[in-house]
This record gives sequence, structure tokens and C-alpha cells, in this order.
Amino acid sequence: MEENNLLTLIKPGKEYLESFLTLCRESFHSVHNTYLLRDPERFEEWKNSLFIRYEKDEQGIELPENFLPSVTFWVLYGEEVAGVVNIRKGLNDALKDYGGNAGFMLSSRFRGKKLSHILIPLVIAKTKEVGAGGEVLMTCTDNNIPSLSALKKIPAKKVERAITWADGKYCPVHRFYF
Repeated sequence: MEENNLLTLIKPGKEYLESFLTLCRESFHSVHNTYLLRDPERFEEWKNSLFIRYEKDEQGIELPENFLPSVTFWVLYGEEVAGVVNIRKGLNDALKDYGGNAGFMLSSRFRGKKLSHILIPLVIAKTKEVGAGGEVLMTCTDNNIPSLSALKKIPAKKVERAITWADGKYCPVHRFYF
């Protein structure tokens, strides 16, 4: 478990399922990419399979084509699920272009509190711990200003900027190597 005095990264657990559902209700329609969330209107469909899916993702079982094994963590702020982190166990060509080793999101209720500045170093450390390699790649589009601002504040070994296909269109992407 990675933690500091405000945030903790934990493996998802049933004791926090209702808090995760609250996060999904608050954020499902307000994030640029919902791959870390579940549709809160379909809770009854996924509540019993969510943890099985996380386990299969980690073991690389029944993954969509070109997906790599990954580990999901929930971000706790006190006793509330404030966000989700997904760490890929490696990189393929698509993830080297856009996506990187790790992605994260914070609930809309927890945005604007500079928590990303705390979360990103935790994500980098956890990514190295789960065996994603020595160097950690995180990417961000120009239009994700809060994440871009937070990533720029963390000392990176290298930063690249490119135009690539991301979020359904061509756009500028920053690649941060930690």
C-alpha cells in the first residue's frame, strides 16, 4: 500500500464498493475517458463481477486485443474512494504513443485541491513496484490542463511532445518519462 498523509493507494475491496459507486455517480459523465469507471446506472450488472474483472486484468486473462495485464488501485482520501489508478505491466507500441504505464482519475469532488501533485509520485512509485519496468511513462493531452500542470511539476527524466490519435481525434500529447 502506497500512502502519504492525505492519499492512499489500495487494492479494490468490497468494503469500499459503495464509495466507488459514489465516485462513479459523481464522475462518470464528467471525465474525458471513462475506462477507469463503471456506469453507475448499471451497478446491479457489474457489482458482483468487478473484482473478478480486476483479477483477470492483473493476470492477463480474457483481455481485449492489444491490451496488457494491468493492476487497478483505488485512491483513498480518508475513508472515501477519491479516484482510480490503472497500472499497465509493460508497454506496447500503442501505449508508448499514448497511454503510458499508468492512468489515473480523481472524482470531480476532489479536483482543484492539488491532489494530483500528491498522487502522481505515489503512482510512479507503485508502477515501479508492480514491475512495469525501470522507467515510467505517463502521457497527457494538451486539453487535460489540470493533469498536465501536475505532471509538469514532477521532475521528469525526459519530456516529449507529439501529435497523435488520442480520445477519438488527433491532438498534442505530452510524454513524461520518470
